[in-house]
Amino acid sequence: MPLALLIVFSAARGLVVSTALLLALATAAQVRSETLAEALQLAVQSNPRVQDARSRSRAADEGVPQARAGYFPSVAAHAEAGLTTDPRNPSLAPVRSTQSIGYDIMLSQPVFDSGRAASSVAVARAGAAAEQEVAHMVEHQIVFAGISAYTEVLANRELSHINERNTTLLEKTARSVRLQLAAHEATLADVAQAEAALAGARAQLETARASLAGSEAAFEGVLLHGAQRLEAPPPLDHLLPQTRQQAMDLAERDNAGVIVALRRAQAARHAIDVARAKNLPLVSLQAGYMRPSSFMNDVTNRDGLVAKIDVTIPIFTGGAAQAEVRAAGHTHMAALHQVADTKSQTRTAVAQAWSQMVASRAALVSVRAQGAASRKALAGINEERRMGQRTVIEQINAQQAVLLAETSLQQTKRNLYLTTCTVLLLTGRLQPVAFAPPPRKSSWDASVSRTQK
Repeated sequence: MPLALLIVFSAARGLVVSTALLLALATAAQVRSETLAEALQLAVQSNPRVQDARSRSRAADEGVPQARAGYFPSVAAHAEAGLTTDPRNPSLAPVRSTQSIGYDIMLSQPVFDSGRAASSVAVARAGAAAEQEVAHMVEHQIVFAGISAYTEVLANRELSHINERNTTLLEKTARSVRLQLAAHEATLADVAQAEAALAGARAQLETARASLAGSEAAFEGVLLHGAQRLEAPPPLDHLLPQTRQQAMDLAERDNAGVIVALRRAQAARHAIDVARAKNLPLVSLQAGYMRPSSFMNDVTNRDGLVAKIDVTIPIFTGGAAQAEVRAAGHTHMAALHQVADTKSQTRTAVAQAWSQMVASRAALVSVRAQGAASRKALAGINEERRMGQRTVIEQINAQQAVLLAETSLQQTKRNLYLTTCTVLLLTGRLQPVAFAPPPRKSSWDASVSRTQK
C-alpha cells in the first residue's frame, strides 16, 4: 500500500475512533442518574431567593465594622476662602477687595462614651447573626421545596407506569371478552363492562401523564433544571431524633426561626443600652492644626496647633431621649414575646409532623400488605375466570383493587419521606449534604427506576 494511502487510512481510522469515544462519553453522561444531593446543591447555589438572602446577610455583616468605628479616631479636614469688597466712596477711590482664607485638620478620639460604642457593636453583631440565620432559613425552605419536587417526579413517573400497565391489562381483557362473545361464551353486558373499565383506565392514564408533566415543570421551577434520570433518594432515619421529645428540644435550640427570634431579641436588648448612653456624658480628645479664617493682610493672623478635651453632657432634651429608652424597652419586650411564640409554634409543628410521620410508617405497612393481598386475589380470580367460575366484572374489580393499592403505596411512601423531611426541617437538620447516599440500601422502592426517562 502506498505511503500516502496508509497515512490517509490511519487518520481516518483515528477520526472514527475519536468520534466513537466522544459518542460513548456523551451517552454515558446522558445515562448517568442525578442524585438528590446533587440536585439540592445546584438549586441552593443558583436560586435567586438564596442569593438575595445571602446578600442581605453580607450587608448586615458590614454593620459590625461600622459600629466598631466608634472606638477609633476620626480625622477631618476643612478649608474655606472668601472675597470681601469695600465700595466706600467709589468716586474718589477704586473699590477695595480683600481675600480671606482658613483651614484646619482635626483628629478626634473618643475617650469615654458611656458604653455607646460597645452597645452599638453588640446590636450590629446580633443583627448580623439574625440575618445569617434568615439566609439559612431560606436555604432550608428551598431544600424542602426541592425534595418535594424531586420525590413528586419519582412518584408520578411510577404512577404513570402503573396506569400504563393497568391500561394494557384492561385492553387484553376487553379483547378476550370480545373473542368470548364471538364464541357465545360472554354477553354484551360483559363486553360493555370491559370497555367501560378500559375507557376509565385510559382517562386515568392521561390524568397521570398530565400530573407527571406538571410535576416535571415544578421540578424545573424549583431546581432550575429539567428532570432527567433521577436516583432514589437516600434514607433519612439515621438523621432523626430518637423520640418526639428529643425532636422538640432540638427544635427549640436549632430551629432557624427560633434562632432568628433570639438574635433579634438580643439586638433589641442592646438597643436599650444605646438609647441610655445618649443621656450620659461623652468625652473626646481633639487635636489638630488650624489657621483661622481672616483677612490675608491681617497681621494678627496666626497658624497654630490645637489640642483640647471636649465634654458633652446632655442636660435637657425635651423628653426625647427618655422616650427613646422607653420605646427600646417596649421593642425588647415585644421581641421576647416573639421568641416565646416562635418556640411554642415550633414545638406544635414538631409534634404534628412527628405524629404524621409515625402514622405514615404504619400506613405504609398496611398498604404493602394490601398490595400483596390484592395481587394474590387477582391471580386467583384470573384462574377462576378461565375456569368459568368468575364474571368479567369481578376480574375487572380485582384489577382495579391492585391499581388502587399500588397507587396508595407510591403516595404513602412519598408522604412518609416528606413528613420525615419536615421533622428534619423543624429541627434544623435539613441540609443538602445530609442527602448524600449512605452505603446501605435506600428505603425508597427501587421500582421507581424502571420509569426513568
